[in-house]
Amino acid sequence: MTHPSKGRQSVAASITSVRESLKFSDADIGTVLGANERTVRCWEALEEVPDEKQRATLRTVEELRRLLELAFKSRKEAHIWLQSSVNVFGGLTPKAMICSGEARRVLDVLATIESGAFL
Repeated sequence: MTHPSKGRQSVAASITSVRESLKFSDADIGTVLGANERTVRCWEALEEVPDEKQRATLRTVEELRRLLELAFKSRKEAHIWLQSSVNVFGGLTPKAMICSGEARRVLDVLATIESGAFL
């Protein structure tokens, strides 16, 4: 059984990683996870723990972050892609898709890109 504090530390580390790597604000992270900025800060401060659905979404975003590192040569290129209009998303940016609850869809498209296939 995982010690509760380890779960909180894992959540905090994931939030920090998403913020730094994807350049997401607390507001962005809150939008993705269905929480407000204050709650995100509480999670990162190890004061509270997100519910299971929020943790699952955070794991998806963390997986997406790791895949971005593989698919692009630099964080700068990955960030540019996150902010760029993508046809397969109807012209929306990957970041907008993630923030609208479509992180899994973005992950699927990114996996296709990383595999070398073109969309």
